[in-house]
Amino acid sequence: MTAEILALDHLTFYVSKPEFWRDWFCKVWGFVRVGMQAVQSGNVTFVIVDQPEYLSHHPAGVGDLCFVVKDLAAVRDLPEVQILSQTAEQITIRAIADVTHTFVQTPQFSAQTAGFMGLDHVVFNVPTGTMTELSAWYQKNFGWSIQAHYQISGEHTALRSCVLVNATGTVQIPLNESASPHSQVQEFLEHNRGAGVQHVALGSGAITDDVRRLRERGVKFLMATAESDLDAGILIDRHPQYPEQYLLQIFTQPIFGEPTFFFELIQRCGQRQGFGEANFRALFTAIEQEQQRSLTAPLAVSKLV
Repeated sequence: MTAEILALDHLTFYVSKPEFWRDWFCKVWGFVRVGMQAVQSGNVTFVIVDQPEYLSHHPAGVGDLCFVVKDLAAVRDLPEVQILSQTAEQITIRAIADVTHTFVQTPQFSAQTAGFMGLDHVVFNVPTGTMTELSAWYQKNFGWSIQAHYQISGEHTALRSCVLVNATGTVQIPLNESASPHSQVQEFLEHNRGAGVQHVALGSGAITDDVRRLRERGVKFLMATAESDLDAGILIDRHPQYPEQYLLQIFTQPIFGEPTFFFELIQRCGQRQGFGEANFRALFTAIEQEQQRSLTAPLAVSKLV
């Protein structure tokens, strides 16, 4: 028995100054307020709250992923999940380390006409040796499959990754684990004090315009260099057989006070699916170079303007 996940409804950020960060997302990223605790841009919604228990163990970041499921009762019947709380309308379970998953049958927010197209994917960094077990947990309980495996090596470090996707292809969760000592994944785990969400990819319909606007408002981006580097750090990765299908991607520097969570902007052109290994490698190299340069010091943090 599995619980079929239909969509990723929203993410919940745990931060120590939620009102500050709600304002930051609105003033810098162009989100709008939705109710007391949420901000929204297009089909992307973030709930931003203080969670002292979580923040006593981890820095600010994504603490919960809320999914829309076909049948909420199916989640209750899963034998290998730990239910933390439940009501008639939703269930929250333990997922990866202290990051939880919440399930609802009815979408909690209505999309806006303008803004980001959606949550393209959410990436977790996990301890070495746990990626296979965690991917099997998603497959067994939610019927997900592995879309791809990657082994990425840089000058100093390496990582392994697998990309999980739900049955309808609407939710993608890559899992990364270290494949070498002192890797960027291990650095994340040390600063995050355990596994967690490394970055969230926001779907864009006009990435060049979005990047220009965000830069003007103070957002700092990693300068990933590659032969496919388009413009101002935006990477292009073309399908080897269908060049009209390509990805455009760029990555911010960490937005909180430690080198942990960051955002990706991604534009899929010509119905390009999956992930570009060249861009993945370019991101890995950029983080590795920053890691060597800073010797684990925090990267620059975007500021309110």
